[in-house]
Amino acid sequence: MMRYDVIEKAAEHRNTVFPIFTNGTVLDDRYIDIFYNNRNLIPIFSLEGDREHTDDRRGAGTYDTVIRGMKAMKEKGLLYGVSLTVTKENQEELLSEDYLSEIESYGCKAVFLIEFVATDCKMSYLAPDSISRGSFDKDLARARKTHGNMMIMSSPGDERKMGGCIGAGRGFFHINPYGDAEACPASPHSDTNVMKKGLEGALRSRLFREIRSDRLLSEEHDGGCSLLKNEDRVLKILEE
Repeated sequence: MMRYDVIEKAAEHRNTVFPIFTNGTVLDDRYIDIFYNNRNLIPIFSLEGDREHTDDRRGAGTYDTVIRGMKAMKEKGLLYGVSLTVTKENQEELLSEDYLSEIESYGCKAVFLIEFVATDCKMSYLAPDSISRGSFDKDLARARKTHGNMMIMSSPGDERKMGGCIGAGRGFFHINPYGDAEACPASPHSDTNVMKKGLEGALRSRLFREIRSDRLLSEEHDGGCSLLKNEDRVLKILEE
């Protein structure tokens, strides 16, 4: 949302839905107006849970700023969601009845539960493991039943029900700030650039084709990041 001109361009494609992930700190009347007039633009506010956890990671006052924005969206009857980073330390809070009821009361209609993926071994203690995923899955199932007015999605956990990882163009791929097409943000490797090859060219790239055909995506999924777990195989494809 630092680039209002990009949001304006997205608004022109009215038959395409654009979830716009944002920390919510630049939301103002101008953005409220463009969201009101273009319902294909759906902001997704990033939070870390309650005020303490959010402000600790994102800066003092961030939580209150985001909540004000959520309330402003509700007053206008606008659709929006929240994105929550799930760790072993906060997963119980994020799926608690109190927390889900609170964000639902602010008008939230979609919840993206993004599992923390450690790309630095020093932070690996935060990443959910098989034990924590067991309790998380139970809490998630309960939350989906008791909060049916909100669409609750879990990534990469829900991939287990979709036959494995949906990266590398199987369901999505990531474009970095330089235009490089990457299988996903947790696997930041590329052999093509969308500014040179376009979106279709990226989908046909050798890296993506090899990843899709090498069972890297369809192997038994334990809930974690398949591509990160098999990074050595991804790098081998690039070297060949």
